[in-house]
Amino acid sequence: MRDIVMVAAAYGANVGSEKYSSRLDFNQDGVIDDADVDLIASYYGYPRLSIYDVLSPFQPVGQLFLVGVTMFVLGVMLMFARVEK
Repeated sequence: MRDIVMVAAAYGANVGSEKYSSRLDFNQDGVIDDADVDLIASYYGYPRLSIYDVLSPFQPVGQLFLVGVTMFVLGVMLMFARVEK
């Protein structure tokens, strides 16, 4: 699930941009796009997945993505709350 979150955060990035990472560019075409999302989707058993499906609260994978992002954000907030004490 973490890989989907990372690709979604870098979606649209290309070589030279701050968000680009060659580790997230699974097909190594120089841009993080639907092709990279599709490669992740096949790993999770989805035949074709677009960034719109991942970000849609009406699709099961979108719901999982939103839950994952929420848990990640809450975890980071708790981590910083403990550091500040």
